[in-house]
Amino acid sequence: MQDGRPVRIVFVDRAEVPDLFSEEDLQDLADRGKISDLLSKVFTTEYSSAIVSGTIEGIAFADRPDEFRLAMRTICEKYTPDKMDYFEAALNFSLKRLAIFSITIDSITAKRKKFDAAGEEMKWQRLE
Repeated sequence: MQDGRPVRIVFVDRAEVPDLFSEEDLQDLADRGKISDLLSKVFTTEYSSAIVSGTIEGIAFADRPDEFRLAMRTICEKYTPDKMDYFEAALNFSLKRLAIFSITIDSITAKRKKFDAAGEEMKWQRLE
């Protein structure tokens, strides 16, 4: 990847199909012709997402070895803290296959769809 290229990354957290209705509730909605409730509350997903746009800069091991090692160590300490005794060996073995990129962020946008315990969509930043 070339430095300075525009990039957009989408992050999605906890995409799930909500289970808001019993079989009896679903049959009642169908019998009463409440198609809008079926579509908007049954055939949907709950999710949180963010889109980051910016420009990308690659960090090559050969060009900046200390920064590259620190970035890899930071990632591994977060996700595999109990395996850090093997970090150096794994890094040295994988150097030819790894790349690290940093993004200069120009914008971040986010959205969410979530239902409360009563099955109502939580709009306008409502948390509970």
